Amino acid sequence: MTRTKTPLLIALGLGLLGGLLAYQTIRRTEQRLTAGWQLRPVVVAARDLAAGTVLEVDMLARSESPERFASGSMVEPGQVERVVGQRLAAPLLRGDPLMWSHLASASRHERLSRIVERGGRAMSLSISGSRAVSGFLQPADHVDILGTFSDPKDGQLVSVTLLQNVVVLAAGQRAAGDTAALEPERQDISEVTLLVLPEEAEILALAVELGRLRLTLRNPEDIATQQRRRGATLHTLMSGERLPQVQKLRDGLPGIIRGPAVSHDR
Repeated sequence: MTRTKTPLLIALGLGLLGGLLAYQTIRRTEQRLTAGWQLRPVVVAARDLAAGTVLEVDMLARSESPERFASGSMVEPGQVERVVGQRLAAPLLRGDPLMWSHLASASRHERLSRIVERGGRAMSLSISGSRAVSGFLQPADHVDILGTFSDPKDGQLVSVTLLQNVVVLAAGQRAAGDTAALEPERQDISEVTLLVLPEEAEILALAVELGRLRLTLRNPEDIATQQRRRGATLHTLMSGERLPQVQKLRDGLPGIIRGPAVSHDR
């Protein structure tokens, strides 16, 4: 009788062990897939707010944003007392997250000290002309940073995207609270100040010594980042090998808006 039960007990034990291992594997997979998607509390506009509005408590609401999309430049619920009574330097739509760069403070030093939260760094780069989007940059804009370098292996030029979705703290001498920052017309810019992490500051410090940097302006609602690409080289430029894949991505973009009509001309 005992001999009969022994194999059953062994099988039962192995089954339980297998089930436990499977459960742990599933849990680890879930944790890996959901990493960065935990919700983080942020402050948003409770209604549409015009530039110049003096913030009051009832104009703001609590919301949540995935951790991977949140940044230190977003105002958190525990910081509401610091923003009430301050004036907006840029308009907000209902549900838009409130960022420190949206506020007009008493002085440039105070503005930057409020914008740069713990863990972040303000870094200025000498970028002008077409490399700075021809002077159309405004504080609180979001940009990608591209670099063009000489490949040490063969000396050929290569262009790569270094950083994505970086917040502009100041464009030239215009910071979030400057009156000029509200003017939409083009202005000459020789220096751009960005909100970066310390590790990103190290990357940019080396990049400016090795090559030339260029900014590309992006929609502030477009917060998605793309996987690192190989970059563009003289070979890929002349051979056109990347064009079919790029064209597929471009076909998914909306058309050009011209007045009330929408044209899909390229």
